[in-house]
Amino acid sequence: LHLDYPSQNARHHSIPVLLSQINQSDNQIDNVIVIGDFNNWPEKIAGEIPVDELILLGQKASEIQQMKQAGFIDTYQHGEIPSFNGFQSTGYGPKIDFVWISSNSIYQVAGETKIDEFHDNNGSFPSDHFPVYADLAHIS
Repeated sequence: LHLDYPSQNARHHSIPVLLSQINQSDNQIDNVIVIGDFNNWPEKIAGEIPVDELILLGQKASEIQQMKQAGFIDTYQHGEIPSFNGFQSTGYGPKIDFVWISSNSIYQVAGETKIDEFHDNNGSFPSDHFPVYADLAHIS
């Protein structure tokens, strides 16, 4: 999943479409893993905003709240670490990349979940986002 970057309105209206597609499929919500870039940056901010404030605003974004209200949980439970780096630093802003499972999922976190702040020896990043990992296992 890759939600629209420039428009918070588009992101807000994308989650009901996603949930409708899940409900219309043969899958139950408990069988679904939603992975993607939610682009939950706060809108209309002026000047330099401290990272802690951006993180809080990102958590309050409607697309994140909609996922939680639909019964999804973020598999990464180690605090908020920025997953966006813009090819320039070790992370800035809210965590915008997620691996979601439902609270009654047929999957469980079976090992490591992490945001990997990888860069090469020259300080170059392979992407403008850090990889987000979740080791999941099917519950028998």
